[in-house]
Amino acid sequence: MRKGQIQILDRAKRYEYSDACIQLLSREDLTLKQLEQLSYDLVDCRTQNDPKWIDEFLRLTRRTDIGWFVHLYVGRHKDVSYDELLRMQSSEQICELFSKENIVCETLLDAEFIIRYGYSENTSELLTIARRFYESYQASLKQDDWRSDWSYWSRIDEIVQRYAELSDYPEIWTTIDFDAWSQSDTRHYIENHIQNYFEENCPFQLKACKGIIKKIREIDFHGYKTTIEANGTSRFVKSSSKCLSISISPYSKVTVNPDGSFYTNVDHKHECHVLYFYAAQRFVTEYSTRSGSRYRATTLKDLFQAISIAEDSADENNAWAVISYLCNRYQTNIYKDLYVDFLQWNCILLPLTIEEASVYHSKKELFQKHYQMPITGDWNKKNANLSYLILKLNKRLSNEGLARAMQCALAPVKSIHVGKNRYKFACMLYSAVCQTEITPLLNDALREEYEMKRIFLNPEAQTINAHNERHRVGDYRRNTPTIRIKKDTRFKKLIDEMPTEFELIRTGNRITKEAEMQHNCVRSYASDISHDKCMIYSVLYDNERHTIEIGSENSRYFVRQCFRACNRAANPELVQKLTSEIRRINQMN
Repeated sequence: MRKGQIQILDRAKRYEYSDACIQLLSREDLTLKQLEQLSYDLVDCRTQNDPKWIDEFLRLTRRTDIGWFVHLYVGRHKDVSYDELLRMQSSEQICELFSKENIVCETLLDAEFIIRYGYSENTSELLTIARRFYESYQASLKQDDWRSDWSYWSRIDEIVQRYAELSDYPEIWTTIDFDAWSQSDTRHYIENHIQNYFEENCPFQLKACKGIIKKIREIDFHGYKTTIEANGTSRFVKSSSKCLSISISPYSKVTVNPDGSFYTNVDHKHECHVLYFYAAQRFVTEYSTRSGSRYRATTLKDLFQAISIAEDSADENNAWAVISYLCNRYQTNIYKDLYVDFLQWNCILLPLTIEEASVYHSKKELFQKHYQMPITGDWNKKNANLSYLILKLNKRLSNEGLARAMQCALAPVKSIHVGKNRYKFACMLYSAVCQTEITPLLNDALREEYEMKRIFLNPEAQTINAHNERHRVGDYRRNTPTIRIKKDTRFKKLIDEMPTEFELIRTGNRITKEAEMQHNCVRSYASDISHDKCMIYSVLYDNERHTIEIGSENSRYFVRQCFRACNRAANPELVQKLTSEIRRINQMN
């Protein structure tokens, strides 16, 4: 046996050719070139051991008209029977073999399409697109283009991958320019086509918006570049073939160029991404984790914040277009009502996703069925935020407080981050009812009423006086708290440099004693000290003891509160001295 033939047989055995195939490769009447070609022809059927099947396969594959198709079919379907091979004697028989009731194969190319992608409910439409593209593609081909087969099917892959998920948008596929697609060098033509379609036909339009406040726009900058401290939010809108991305980023500075144009210095750490996926026709919110991006259902809060950044009437109309889209899609006006409430308060407190709200048709139905509101009232006429606060504080409101809350007139309220501090619901409700800013002392009084489950919503002076009186007579007592000042506290420089006459309160017993002597609620600050939110000092000045709270922000200290007993105003000379000391410490390196 020839040396080259031995190598061919060794390779065939290594790739586990069947005995029948090995026997064919052992023939001495064939040249080495013929044996080499035969070994390649047998690759697709190397597991077959029926000589009759192999002979028929080799006969069909040597035909110039259908040989390539038989190779392809057998290569993808290893269990092809002998009867199937006998039914593939011509292109007409092959087309008939792959045709079904609603799917007619006209050419071998149609049959190859089915081999590659199988049958589905969209096969007929996809075949029509593939045929139209093939006509344009063939006309644009050069005869020596060896990449043609790969390039054709890679472009058909684009269609198949996206057609199923976008089958609800037939206009996408009827507006394809097949001549441009066939001549395009990029295989992302379809992705770009889909993106352009949705940019023109999205059910709503949103644009990027810097959210620059009107006062900054009216300033004359005299042609030089400057940066202004200002808090706001910017919106960035980016479209793709899969979704519309709406990114909202808070900023604290605005830079003005000499030509009068603006740009914001955004905080990407607190950026929020709301995505509208075209195929699913729904909103999701993207958030980052260590393992990558994750998605959750978009809440009303995220959506309303994303669309409400407006600088002119056109931006406002774009936002209302989103609301109209949701109302039409879910057949309910609940989104319109809740968005009006959002604009009135500049926040939405209800922790609902878009889908959760979609099953209700009015605010009254929402509160009665979703929240099981125990109080009777006309909730359709009330701001949903106010109704939600009443719901959350129902068991802690006194009868007088509930009556005042139910009679509350409409007033904008500054949203407060609640987190684990549930008493801040009381602060927001108080701000709405009494139309008052929440001062630190008023905050303490409301926290105390919340814990006592007796929220009265009385005027500010009356609320604070009642708070002071409770501590003066010892009517409000709690167990001795625990204080643990952190070793790496951000108040270390303050503790080291503060004059010794100012006593730092370090223990639970000492803060309890301070509260009893001063008849105040300083005991409740023990947790804040342990969490490094503030430091409490006590000082005797002009024969009167003062309790001082010092906070920290951006590595700078400031006096948050300073009161005498019963929360009476501090000595002005002490306040001046204290302010001077804090300024001196802040200026130290």
